Amino acid sequence: MKYKNLNEVNLDDFLEILNTGNVSILRKSKNLNDAKENWTRLKAEYDKLDPDNSIKETFDRLVKIATSKTMYNAIQLTIKTLRYDRDQDLENQLREFGFKLTEADFIDDLDTIKNESQILLIIIHELEAGLPMYLGKPATTPEEVLKGYCSITDCRYESYRNISVLKYCEIKRAYDNALESMKRIIDKLKN
Repeated sequence: MKYKNLNEVNLDDFLEILNTGNVSILRKSKNLNDAKENWTRLKAEYDKLDPDNSIKETFDRLVKIATSKTMYNAIQLTIKTLRYDRDQDLENQLREFGFKLTEADFIDDLDTIKNESQILLIIIHELEAGLPMYLGKPATTPEEVLKGYCSITDCRYESYRNISVLKYCEIKRAYDNALESMKRIIDKLKN
């Protein structure tokens, strides 16, 4: 077996297994059953550390933010391009995103699409609201999330690429405790 506990498992590898189910990352030998057993044991250990699955939810949130930003930017660029040059592939891309685009009201439809696509900015803002702050704005990358946690907790910053699952869970728990403590202080000040 490659890993004995979560202190030896790299967070990137762990999240990849959570998202894909590919436990082969855990194996040293060709025996996939050993890797599956190892994963079952490590996942049980993780579930005790993060019973509400907030760590995975944070990274899922980052993926949704990145996807929404990419989609928003693609729509805006497509609209700008189509205002000056008709292109069937770009028009079809907007239709595939679920927007109505007709020949009769082409320019008006582009204006409508531009307005409707603003909902993506609202979605992005709502998703970012659940992330820690980094340099005065919501963290938008795994690296920034870790830096945001460390800035509040005074934990030593480690490279996101090299951090173990256990260390990340400890930093996240310290961050959650610091936030809870701050909320209690604010509540006392209000009363």
